[in-house]
Amino acid sequence: MRENVSLQSQILFFISRFLIFIGMVVFFYSTFSVFGILLLKPLFGIDVMGDLTILTNFTTDPKVLNATKFLQVFMSIGIFIIPAWFFPKAIQQDSAKFLKVTSIFSIKDLLLGVSLMIISTPLIAWLIYANESITFPTSMAELEHKLRLAETSAAQLTTAFVKADSFYGFLLNVFVVALIPALCEELLFRGTLQQFFVMCFKNKHVAVWTTAVLFSAFHMQFFGFLPRLALGVFLGYMFVYSGSLWLSVIAHFINNLIALLASYYKWNEGSIDFLKEDFVFPVYINVLSFILCIGIVYLMHKNQKKEEVFYEG
Repeated sequence: MRENVSLQSQILFFISRFLIFIGMVVFFYSTFSVFGILLLKPLFGIDVMGDLTILTNFTTDPKVLNATKFLQVFMSIGIFIIPAWFFPKAIQQDSAKFLKVTSIFSIKDLLLGVSLMIISTPLIAWLIYANESITFPTSMAELEHKLRLAETSAAQLTTAFVKADSFYGFLLNVFVVALIPALCEELLFRGTLQQFFVMCFKNKHVAVWTTAVLFSAFHMQFFGFLPRLALGVFLGYMFVYSGSLWLSVIAHFINNLIALLASYYKWNEGSIDFLKEDFVFPVYINVLSFILCIGIVYLMHKNQKKEEVFYEG
């Protein structure tokens, strides 16, 4: 009887706190979206309230593109950083300790983490190819068409964001496209959600994979789901085994930076095949990449610090 009551209490705790988490994200997303849009007029001379379609001109109007970049950074504070910091307080935890932002990772973990990001490149490239090759049955052709249109729209925005005609523009993109997403997303997904799932599920593997699924789904790109899922899993295990959020932030930043550098230096237009956007590594390279990635995660597991109690049970 007591076990049933205890299980019911745990389930109720999980559902109620998860709903609080979702409520925080929605509330701060809405609030910062409104304030961000209102700020565009005095800062950039763009009146979104007067013309709801004006932000779609990011490909032709540099002022609109800069305003869109500002809006993304501003909204990221509301969507990611604020909920990540205040949610631990809703479950009676110290935010810094819960998020593990005061923990330091080892040099060995850093080397393994950076190696994992580089060595996983063929595997991620194959997952991108496999995901984009998925076709729907004829009865779902309309849904597939809509999803691919959404992918095209997202790709256009990404292309506009990463384009830079000067080194200053490149540095701005490093901040907007590489650093801010890495920091904000790791705070919310690995630092907050994954920690919360470990607390509730008592299983770090379930927590890592559940968080990775939500992390990938959050981007709302069906044809990019698998590579982001793999990235989320790798980042999740880095966080678990290093005991520090900063390692996953750095690894996420490196992943973003590599893509940004490829765009800035226009490697895809070069003569080196494996740097081209549509290049797929040979099968044996993909298999080797997968094996080495598993090996690196295992080495991080062997090198992990003794787990600290980050919540009061």
